[in-house]
Amino acid sequence: MRIAVCALVACAIGAPGQAAPAPPKTNALQDIYQGGFKACAPAMEKMVRLIHPDDAAYANLGMWSMDKTDSQMATAVTSERLEGGHAVTTFSAVKTAAGSCDVSVTYVETDLAEACAHVRENAYKAWKYVGDFNDATVYQDPTTPNSKLVLTPAGSGCLIVKSIVGYGL
Repeated sequence: MRIAVCALVACAIGAPGQAAPAPPKTNALQDIYQGGFKACAPAMEKMVRLIHPDDAAYANLGMWSMDKTDSQMATAVTSERLEGGHAVTTFSAVKTAAGSCDVSVTYVETDLAEACAHVRENAYKAWKYVGDFNDATVYQDPTTPNSKLVLTPAGSGCLIVKSIVGYGL
């Protein structure tokens, strides 16, 4: 199982009227950037790099608005094979009225080899118990209030869902 603790990062976004940011280096954002989604590409790229340190390890696709491309939400979806499972992540961002970017990340991993209790003890021990969520358990990231973890039993394994929201990046 891959251990990926994601902390929110601050990033500088250019003010309106400035030149477009340099093209992203991550594969996940190439198509949406080329499609015209530029202002929030740097904020999204920092999040992509937190989840995917190896840019060659995942497949990706992008979705963006054909109208007002740079002022409406865009999403990059990645798919990565992992030892003992698979992960799919969505990265969505939108430019705010204030000119900054809000970014949402949802990371979903299947770990078919380990029970949720084992996943929690080995990968997320520092995360604080929040409560039960039907058959799942919710935990809070100890480094930020903007990240939650949901562990759901899946047969003898575990479905891992991590949500991160970055405001004003």
